[in-house]
Amino acid sequence: MRKLLELKKIKRIAIIQTAFIGDVTLALYLAAKIKMINRNIELTFVTTPDAASFVSCAKSVDHVITFDKRVLNSGWQGI
Repeated sequence: MRKLLELKKIKRIAIIQTAFIGDVTLALYLAAKIKMINRNIELTFVTTPDAASFVSCAKSVDHVITFDKRVLNSGWQGI
């Protein structure tokens, strides 16, 4: 219960999921649960270009950042 109260104090959160589409789908479930606890939280989702359009349809996600770990953002310089 105490952890839920702490989540209600947070203003912004980012979920980083750059794996397969199934993993992104599970992370969207997490995003929805976070929004249920704190509707005022600003939720940013970092994902792959393939999953970005899918994630942008989620009502619980406010911002989508595309991270192309295989091409544009590959290696240490990409991070």
